[in-house]
Amino acid sequence: MDSGVPRTSRQRRGALLLFTASLLTSGTLGRLPTSAPARLTVHGSVRESSGSPVPGAQILRVASQVVQSCPDLFLGSRASLWLAAGWRYAESEESVSQATVRVDSQGQFGLAPQDPDRPEIVLVIADGYAPHLQPLSSGSSNVVLREGNDVTVHFLTPEDKIVEGAEALLVPLFICGPVVRAFRDRLVWRGRGNAQGEIRLLEVPDGTYALRVTAKGRRVSTVAPLLVQRGDTEFRIRAPQGRSAKGSVLVPPRAIASSGTVLAFWNDPDGSK
Repeated sequence: MDSGVPRTSRQRRGALLLFTASLLTSGTLGRLPTSAPARLTVHGSVRESSGSPVPGAQILRVASQVVQSCPDLFLGSRASLWLAAGWRYAESEESVSQATVRVDSQGQFGLAPQDPDRPEIVLVIADGYAPHLQPLSSGSSNVVLREGNDVTVHFLTPEDKIVEGAEALLVPLFICGPVVRAFRDRLVWRGRGNAQGEIRLLEVPDGTYALRVTAKGRRVSTVAPLLVQRGDTEFRIRAPQGRSAKGSVLVPPRAIASSGTVLAFWNDPDGSK
């Protein structure tokens, strides 16, 4: 039976319905909004060894690009030795942003992973405790802070006389180099000698370090590896008299500056070198 609608119009209507159904199937039209998959939040607590919470502790997140450079967090690298030797390239590097989370009054914290495909590594710091590095597992993670060691360095002459104005640099050798550089303000200890000639470095965790001590008129002394642990926190270093010089290296115009070495030869008063 004819419905009265021209055949050509009926064909057009059928084609339009088929076209609309095709668009709906392919998702071009009518796509329902979907929510992004929820990212698991890591919950945990920061406590001292006795179990008491440490309110006010700060959690510094290691940037994902730094984590990528450290397949083993607690495997030191050559970069740390260079830093201990006085190579200041790390201080001229572009700083890596560090997101900070502060725990609540009960020592609790929660944070979402930066990259779900990589482990979350944090540096936890609090007054009166040694800095603590730890990978966090998904779900729940607990961090235990411990008191650090107070390291004392005596810089002396071969005759056991105090060397005034000595400065010390203590660099960990048991932590991946890129992490040390990223957190050099927290993981590298610097100190200057007091009136008694003592250099004190506070809240140093147990581990293996490189120690570099300098003073005007004395040879630079670098000790590595240096083991710091309970009962081994006081060190005496005797340095003979040395020489120092200051100067500058001029780079020709349109030349590209690069790292290099300056070799100096000294002339003794008797004319020998």
